[in-house]
Amino acid sequence: MTAVIAAQRPHYVLWLPVLLGAGICAYFSLKFEPSWVGALAVLLVPALAVLWQWRRARAGGSVALLLLFGLALAFGAGFAAGKVRTEMVRGPVLEKQMRFANVTGTIRSLELLESGRGSRAVLDDLLIEEIAPEKTPRRIRMTISKDEGLRPGQRIRVLGGLNPPSAPVAPGSFDFQRYAYFRELGAMGFAYKAPEILSEQQGGFYQALENYRLMLAQAAKDHVGERETGVVIALLTGERAAMSEDQWDDVRVAGLAHIIAISGMNIGMAAGAAFFLSRLLMALFPRLALYHPIKSYAAVIAFVAAFAYALIVGMSVPTFRALIMTGLFLLAIGLNRSPFSMRLAAVSAGALLLFYPDILLGASFQMSFAAVIGLIWFYDVTRDWWVEAYTKAGWLQRAIIYLAGVCLTTILATIVTAPFSLYHFQQVATYGVAANFIVVPLASFIIMPLAILVYFLAPLGLADWPLAGMAWGVDVMLDIARIVAGWPHAVVHWPVWSGAALGIMIFGMLFMLLWAGRSRWLGVLPLVVGMVMVVVTTPPDILISSTGKLWAARMDGDRMMISSRVADRFTAEVWTQESGLPEGATEKIPDEGLYQGENGMVSCDADACRMEMEGAKIAFINQPVALAADCAWADVVVARMSVEKDCAARVVIDRFDVWRNGSVAIWVREGEKPTIRTVRDLRGDRPWAMNNGR
Repeated sequence: MTAVIAAQRPHYVLWLPVLLGAGICAYFSLKFEPSWVGALAVLLVPALAVLWQWRRARAGGSVALLLLFGLALAFGAGFAAGKVRTEMVRGPVLEKQMRFANVTGTIRSLELLESGRGSRAVLDDLLIEEIAPEKTPRRIRMTISKDEGLRPGQRIRVLGGLNPPSAPVAPGSFDFQRYAYFRELGAMGFAYKAPEILSEQQGGFYQALENYRLMLAQAAKDHVGERETGVVIALLTGERAAMSEDQWDDVRVAGLAHIIAISGMNIGMAAGAAFFLSRLLMALFPRLALYHPIKSYAAVIAFVAAFAYALIVGMSVPTFRALIMTGLFLLAIGLNRSPFSMRLAAVSAGALLLFYPDILLGASFQMSFAAVIGLIWFYDVTRDWWVEAYTKAGWLQRAIIYLAGVCLTTILATIVTAPFSLYHFQQVATYGVAANFIVVPLASFIIMPLAILVYFLAPLGLADWPLAGMAWGVDVMLDIARIVAGWPHAVVHWPVWSGAALGIMIFGMLFMLLWAGRSRWLGVLPLVVGMVMVVVTTPPDILISSTGKLWAARMDGDRMMISSRVADRFTAEVWTQESGLPEGATEKIPDEGLYQGENGMVSCDADACRMEMEGAKIAFINQPVALAADCAWADVVVARMSVEKDCAARVVIDRFDVWRNGSVAIWVREGEKPTIRTVRDLRGDRPWAMNNGR
């Protein structure tokens, strides 16, 4: 055993971000907000233990115990980082809906929406009528349909409607309230009319950068066809709001979303183009090429280009993460070290998690680092073969090797990120390899190099021809996405499953990739356990929205029955996706009469619906007149009004229950009491969880 532990010595540093992430997960999984004393204790106790054992180890004490305390310290650092980040961004959040609000604020950023829909603005430095300054959110996001003349930095006044950030639409669904909390967004809204511009834009680098981005988006709208405009804007500025829903669906189903999203690939393409072009130009001067490290110079120039690109597309957390990875990659090249290093990935992940611990919960961070770690491991194992093949090959063979690398990279990235795609989006692209085989070279050699030219030429008014070239490449990409998305079984759907199963699978994958020696294959065991947990997980039989106006039931294997096509439509769409069903796989329950499904039956009239499923009787009551009879008949009563305590049903869910606890999920099993879970049950009382009756 000692030999096995000793063999891990070169890999110790690789496990630090893993334990850091475990601490962050522990913090965010709590149902209550820990105190400062508790959070610091989780950090300081192992820190003191490390100091104590370090002194003992110098005198011949156990090094293994020192290592154990060090891992506990990394765990505590992750836990404390989560607490610090939560308190740093804590701010007021709108408590209830405001149908009419006079809002005065400064435009922090402006994002063009799909043609004809206006813009989406983030406002700060706010004054909101009827809200005290200490209760005014730091920032709000508003959709402004009449956006003529608006620019970042302007001070505006607008009449609009405001809503608090929305809670998850089902237990375990995406938590938009948490997302908004860590972006300091205290309300969402829309403008009823064109804003009044109170003062023109303010100066400063940030506002100049926002205006430059807006200028790029406007140039794309002026010189690019309507079909390609949204994608071109996304690639130039990082904003995807101008893309149509149909385009985004095709791109996602075809496995090309990583091209549109500003990720490591886009930053890498920008850096790669700058690196090879600058090195080529320097190589044209013999004295410079012979007596200077032009590869190191090119790496510096490439990082400057990558940094500039990251600023232009918006230094979001995913972009910042990609920039750090690219910077470390280029640093290794400049120092003549191998850039394919797990240590670089570990340092990058650790730095990001310390400063932005909340990103660990997002799909972007998880999928990016899963792909990076998997690819580094594969190309490190096969490096000698690739170097030998490339060295001996001619230009045609090298082109074939490049295309083979694209295919292998896509296959590996798809396999490694598939669990994360299924967990976060309940689907995975089947034919991503075929689409990426064509689109990745197209983006690398045509679309992105032309985008770099647009950045230089747009301020001079000369960007029409590179934009036309980008539009041609994007048009080909969209055609390929549409064709691939239309193939049979282009996407695999799967019902939502637990984060515990994902965590166990992640541990298994990391153990196989990071552990040294044959015992690494023990990681297969937790991987299999996680897969079994996914397979045996069943979606809820019944879902009830937080408004109480919509309910749904899985009465057939391939579709979901819903009570209304008008109420809470977005909620119904998410429920369908999270049940592992394709879009549109819903059917409205008849307002009158009987419906017989595979898993049960439901009978409705104007006052109520009665359902029988797996031996359980469920009543959905619309009118108080049905309460007495249905309380006596049903095992579960779901009522749109308040219900007295004398209702005889085993489980009662009324309007105040969903108001306090959020959406409800119900599982029914023959002969067992129904299992009930609410949004509040899973989230608890955290600073971002706006529970009513808190």
